[in-house]
Amino acid sequence: QIQNNSNNCTFDHCSINVSVTSTSSASIALVGGTSGTNYSLHGTNLSVLNCTINGGYDGLAYSGPSGTQSNGLTVDSCQFSNTRYMAMRLIYINQAVLTNNLVQMRSGITSGYGTYLYYCSRFNVHHNTYNNLGSYGIYGFQSNFNTNDPAYIENNFIGGNYQGTGYCYGIGFSTAREVKVYHNSVLVDNNGSGARGFYLTGSNSTGVDVRNNSFAVTNQGTAHAFYVVNSTYMSTMDYNNYYCDGASLAYMSGNHNTLASLQAAFTQFNQNSREGWPNYTSSTDLHTFGAVLSNWATNITSVTNDFDYDPRPIPPDPTKDVGADEYVLPPFDVDIWEIVSPLVVTVGSNPITFTLQNNGSNSVNGTAITMQYSTDGGTTWQNLTTSMLDGE
Repeated sequence: QIQNNSNNCTFDHCSINVSVTSTSSASIALVGGTSGTNYSLHGTNLSVLNCTINGGYDGLAYSGPSGTQSNGLTVDSCQFSNTRYMAMRLIYINQAVLTNNLVQMRSGITSGYGTYLYYCSRFNVHHNTYNNLGSYGIYGFQSNFNTNDPAYIENNFIGGNYQGTGYCYGIGFSTAREVKVYHNSVLVDNNGSGARGFYLTGSNSTGVDVRNNSFAVTNQGTAHAFYVVNSTYMSTMDYNNYYCDGASLAYMSGNHNTLASLQAAFTQFNQNSREGWPNYTSSTDLHTFGAVLSNWATNITSVTNDFDYDPRPIPPDPTKDVGADEYVLPPFDVDIWEIVSPLVVTVGSNPITFTLQNNGSNSVNGTAITMQYSTDGGTTWQNLTTSMLDGE
């Protein structure tokens, strides 16, 4: 418990364990003051480093005085696990730095936040991993309400294994000013009523800059890769990759079912954005492969490395990649993208139809491709030769 102007405190290599089953809001692993919403100046320049925080309704709940904020918070290289509602609940904090953290919420929850930023300013949230979430990855309310200085969200893996049964969000804001969202990889894969990879509302929102991100949503309900209530909230939105299994790709002052529709309606935004599945390694490992995100990001000079601290770009590539992961394509890499049919195998002959995908940097247009298949569990193998044409 941190209170009574406890300034310049550091928790380093601590293991903090509280109940992993409690649903009481009083169960908090590390708290400023007497509760998660005790708005007062408990301290400044708090550092939480290399700590394991397990359980609790909230993991870290830290607040400053209403309206004026507490200055300085660093949470670096910590692991939050089994949190019921908010892994990091930050209220009225100026200059919070959250980096290199792993956030995994309690199994079985259907709501909750990885990081909640309430009236926080000049924050920098980067190189974090969020998965097994409830409803929200990173969510801000009245972000940068008192300044035109920038705040940053960069190089994060957010998702998947969302557990929420309602709407779920990757990165979202209810009113944001001068927030920069760069090079994040997001996967919202809940089975609930809807989902949004990026979300922005709030009539006082202004100057929001969203570039070089990968927003993927596999929810088939009322889902959108991004949902921006009003286009005037944005200063820049471009060079992002979008994917959505719902009926609409995106919402910006209205629904848009295709990227072409979005680009035609708002010629100042998304003219260099693309649409496609980002080829994440798995639902919780958002490293990527394949050509979809490779070598077309715009150069944001302040972002010099990726999620793994690899340089951007990685030589010999001349251009940065979209999303949080920087990588180099192999020249040739063909794999089976999907088995089209049969979905159910019947007795007798079963013709098989499948789709190939070229993940390499070189064209294989017209090139003979030989594959092997087995019908007896791998005891014997037979060759099948086919070819691919560009655009197929």
